[in-house]
Amino acid sequence: MDASKEYIHFEVDHVEVYKRETREIIRRFMSHQINHAECIAGLDAAVAALVPALTSGQIMPLRAHMQESYRIVEEEAARRREHASDCDGSAEVSSE
Repeated sequence: MDASKEYIHFEVDHVEVYKRETREIIRRFMSHQINHAECIAGLDAAVAALVPALTSGQIMPLRAHMQESYRIVEEEAARRREHASDCDGSAEVSSE
């Protein structure tokens, strides 16, 4: 090996990369930059990219993070639907 070149070897923690990606996807959803379908597609794509690199010891922490991510997104989607229906209802009442 050439002494003038230094090589740094590090292992990528694929679960941490996935967590960063999902936090960014959820942040974009919460700030209305992407819609619900785009958010779910992003979360699905992130996990699909991760699966081939998983070790057996990473499955349970991944599963817990996935469940929490989807719970956050679904609660926000439900809140938005409720807000939209409240707005629709108030418009009908005010037009009477």
